[in-house]
Amino acid sequence: MKVIEVGCKEKSFFDKDLAFSFLNNNENIYYKMIESYFDNYKDIDDKINCAFTKNDFLELKKIIHDVKGVSLNIGSSKLYDISYKLNNMLIDFDANNYVLVRELKRLLIDFCKINNIVLKRIKQSLKEKK
Repeated sequence: MKVIEVGCKEKSFFDKDLAFSFLNNNENIYYKMIESYFDNYKDIDDKINCAFTKNDFLELKKIIHDVKGVSLNIGSSKLYDISYKLNNMLIDFDANNYVLVRELKRLLIDFCKINNIVLKRIKQSLKEKK
């Protein structure tokens, strides 16, 4: 398994050009999108942990589905890829299958690491804009 480094500069984590391709090169919309994403998902780790602890897989699916829907618009193919995997896994999730639960937990940890990298890159991008 590839280790995800928090300071990773890989473009697939956060790529302005990718985001612009989905937003018709509109810089105003781009900055509104990433600012909104930051505000809405900066505490997502806690929400995911709470839902997982409560075995609330419907809430997990909603959170992941929402992120999947905006991830390419903010320029993160890495976040989209893991959200896509998690979303598919959660469609007919069997909480009684220990192997699936363990895999879900591993993917959720990876998701949170990737999201934290994206959030740091967004914060940096917003700071540079000002």
